[in-house]
Amino acid sequence: MAAIMMVPGLFGNKDVWSKVQSFFERFGFKCFPVTLPLRVKFAETPNPKLGEIGAEDDIKFLLTQVAEIRKTLKSGDPFIGMGYSRGALLLLMLQEIFAERGEKLFSKIVMITPAPPKGICALSRATIKAYLGIKPLWRFWKKPVRREFAGMAKAVMEDLMPQADKKNLFGDFSWESGRVILETLLFPPKIDPTKINCPVLVMAGTYDLLIPPRVARKIAAMFSAEYREVKGTHFALKGSARKRMCQIIMDWIYDI
Repeated sequence: MAAIMMVPGLFGNKDVWSKVQSFFERFGFKCFPVTLPLRVKFAETPNPKLGEIGAEDDIKFLLTQVAEIRKTLKSGDPFIGMGYSRGALLLLMLQEIFAERGEKLFSKIVMITPAPPKGICALSRATIKAYLGIKPLWRFWKKPVRREFAGMAKAVMEDLMPQADKKNLFGDFSWESGRVILETLLFPPKIDPTKINCPVLVMAGTYDLLIPPRVARKIAAMFSAEYREVKGTHFALKGSARKRMCQIIMDWIYDI
């Protein structure tokens, strides 16, 4: 039975995967959505140490999760990495670590509206505006940070989505490490494409303001990945394009 490790992006947690998880579980996949260390929802009070967490801490945590998931797999079971935004970068980092050990971790990797690695710039007016709205902004790279509802809705959600639905989605998100945000925007990881030793799919959103299709295509080209696009925004995990996106991903998994 195929297993899917689901890694969220900035401000995410395991709950952002709930609808995608339900889709794949209906078809027999074992899904393992992840919440990264100290990411508690906006309604909760964050641990001050969250602001100190960096990519290396998230990778160490994910390595422990990988070890636990692999215990549940039988020999020959496909192990798929599925990452949203920054989560897609973390999956590539994991694959690279295992390749350096002479191993192959994931059978396939799905990158949904992925954040770019070093060598591809995604900074734009929309990106800068989105992240200038984090709170607190002063010395944010040392603190837990959150985003305000209006800014997040504008940056990643669909304009025509009912306000009540947007607020429900907003409740799914978590406090984030300011250090991680700084790393993702200005100091993204360098990934060696030759060490991504499995098929890769890049899913883009036509209306994505943060990672527009032109950037997603560059990411796909860097990793010799398949490129697919749906008429969605950056947060495609719960938008109107979700079902179409999930069907494309499932077809791709079975076609390879």
